[in-house]
Amino acid sequence: MSWNVTTRPRDNGLGMTLDACGEAPFPVDLARRLDRSATPNIPCRPHGVHTGIRDERSTQQVLAFLWLYADELEICMRATPPSTADSMLGPRPVLDLALNQAERGSTDQALALVDALSDLARQDAALTMRLAMVLTTVRTMDISALGFTSFSAFLTERVGLGASWVRGLIALISSPLDLIKRATASGLIPLRRAVKAPGQVSVDGQIAWLQQQAEPQISAEPAFLEVVEGDHADTICEARRLARIVLGKRAHNAEIDAWLIDVFQRRVPLDALLAQARERPPKPPEPEPLDWAWCRQAPAASLLGPWSPPADLADALAQIAAILTVKNGRDAVLARAWAITDHLGLWQLAGFDSRWDFAQQVFGWSKRTAQRRSRVGWALEWYPELDAAVRNGLGLGAAALLSTVIDGDSCPRWLAVAQRVGRGELARGLQAARTGIPRQVLAQYEHAIAQADQWVSEEPTSRAPTAGGRLKVALAVSDPTSRTPGYTPVRATSAVLEAAQWWVAHVVLPKGRGFQAVKDRDGHRCQNPECGKSTLRVEAHHIHHREHGGADTLENGLTSCRPCHLRGLHAGGAISRIRAAAVTVAHHPAILWRYADGRRVLQFR
Repeated sequence: MSWNVTTRPRDNGLGMTLDACGEAPFPVDLARRLDRSATPNIPCRPHGVHTGIRDERSTQQVLAFLWLYADELEICMRATPPSTADSMLGPRPVLDLALNQAERGSTDQALALVDALSDLARQDAALTMRLAMVLTTVRTMDISALGFTSFSAFLTERVGLGASWVRGLIALISSPLDLIKRATASGLIPLRRAVKAPGQVSVDGQIAWLQQQAEPQISAEPAFLEVVEGDHADTICEARRLARIVLGKRAHNAEIDAWLIDVFQRRVPLDALLAQARERPPKPPEPEPLDWAWCRQAPAASLLGPWSPPADLADALAQIAAILTVKNGRDAVLARAWAITDHLGLWQLAGFDSRWDFAQQVFGWSKRTAQRRSRVGWALEWYPELDAAVRNGLGLGAAALLSTVIDGDSCPRWLAVAQRVGRGELARGLQAARTGIPRQVLAQYEHAIAQADQWVSEEPTSRAPTAGGRLKVALAVSDPTSRTPGYTPVRATSAVLEAAQWWVAHVVLPKGRGFQAVKDRDGHRCQNPECGKSTLRVEAHHIHHREHGGADTLENGLTSCRPCHLRGLHAGGAISRIRAAAVTVAHHPAILWRYADGRRVLQFR
């Protein structure tokens, strides 16, 4: 089947020239991407399109197809001064460079493309290490001046990375494993393997460990997750909620499920569980003095210049912004390139045994990561506005969540919401949309934004953020595992259901009395929209302080974790780190959160 492809005349480097309206034997996907009106009967979401048996295509078709995408697979930057944009941009479009080689054979071109993608993936790992170096320094600074009471909250709102992943990166950067760090920065070892070395590899054992990593690695198959629906799904969600409160730390479902099963198998008594939940976590050890001698050739030096430890917090924030500007562009390129090359079978042309070997050896990804990147890659390919948002700071993690709920109509609306909520709030909202009714959740946020704008317009001087920008909004903080009962199935291993049933039957949280009942009302979750931590150690806070006449009523109370309560709301000093004030917006109760750097969030209750 042939399609009229409207494009400017150009030589694709393969001896083929496309006229302004020339005939090109490309698949339906290409015509739809360039002219959506050409195929009106095809669904707008890529998830239902790029499935089934892939038609065999010649090498010429595959590479020419990819070449047409070269301009769009460019590493776009956010608005950057001309003096720094060139140094941060790095190479020209990687696919264009790899494909525009007319004198080479088709196999050589496929291998050249593989090499180019591999180089780009190594650059991405180097950028992540450079970011980890800055964050390792930030961890030693006082971030309370920005209104953050924990390093995890700072990571969520300012960086967009998970705390557990960053802890692994910081452990690697802070370790004495200089040889492993240099090998990782050079792209010889995938970063996901290197972060496992601290605590397991001694300084003297680095060479042996590196030799072992150089051997072919057999990736463990991810645990099979069954689809659970109905009452059983509700039971698993409730057990996960209880486990998060008792465990008292942020954790993914896989970690929570493993702990559920462990407690169930040991039949831990309820008193022992609650006593463990009430224990304060040990104070983290003082960080060791940082030594940067190992990075004489700093990671990503060709893109960001030589390494210079941040002089202060402002310098650190500037370096983080510069790194993320480059990294976001490369993340978008790699995700889209992987989706396209996998769909067209480039791994076969390049001689790999499977697509997962291709993902591991070229991109440095596990099978699960490759599957996730494929989904978000197609979302970026199909929704250019989402791709632009990633390059402008949204981040690939948020784009991955958005890709599970958006369609052609809701994509720009969700992106508009993303500009008016914090990163943590966006993640909670998207999780609620995934496990409930997406359009209903979207409508709630749009309604909240409209009410907030109306409220600010009535008194812009006192209600607008002092840090610039527009007032952000948030909904009441709810449990991340909450879902519409009986509406959305959950995924879990076969052993989780029995453990979950035991948890729901045996684990009962103590009820608060009097003003302490605020904790039960809020589900033992910190209501700070930039925190949201679940723990039994939450504290009840008077919005209108008792010393100023505040009453011991539920309406005057909110739940706060201990760091947000003592380091933020009751920090004292000339400048309060966090303030929470009860307000009424269009006859609805709300809390106006004000942070030390001028940010303001209007949270509807």
